[in-house]
Amino acid sequence: MRQPLTVMELRTPETDSRLIRPFSGAYGKAVREPSKDSPEGNHQGWDLLAAPGTITYAIAKGTVCEVYPALHGYGQAVVVQFAFRGLQLYAIYGHLSSVAVKKGQPVNEGDPLARTGTSGNAANTRPHLHFGIMTSPIPQKGKDNFISPGRVLGYTHVRGLTTDDHIRLDMG
Repeated sequence: MRQPLTVMELRTPETDSRLIRPFSGAYGKAVREPSKDSPEGNHQGWDLLAAPGTITYAIAKGTVCEVYPALHGYGQAVVVQFAFRGLQLYAIYGHLSSVAVKKGQPVNEGDPLARTGTSGNAANTRPHLHFGIMTSPIPQKGKDNFISPGRVLGYTHVRGLTTDDHIRLDMG
């Protein structure tokens, strides 16, 4: 498995003044302020800081199963189906500015997919990539079809995500 970005730094209150503790860019329940769309304050993936135009990469060999021009909350987004330990999983890359792939296109681990941006609900935040792992190809509300990206990629290469954070926040 490859990282979706060359540098992996989690969006935190220390790196984005629009977030206030205990809220962060980690995966899990109660890591975001509750809202109409997410009464429990769920966050469906990791927010990884990235300047607009940063290249995002396929984390594994797979197939582009969706390219969304404007997915609710995510803005421009790409979903890649891939195999992991006998399961079919789906990586979602959101808040993009441009996409370099088409639906149905096979990709190899490390292939460039898109460039980061501030589309969707990232327009008023510090620029970042929303990266999530799903168990089905279409995002659901809450965490119904999401698992922690750390279960697939591991945690050690994510700056800002401490061992305590992933036990407390990212395993929920």
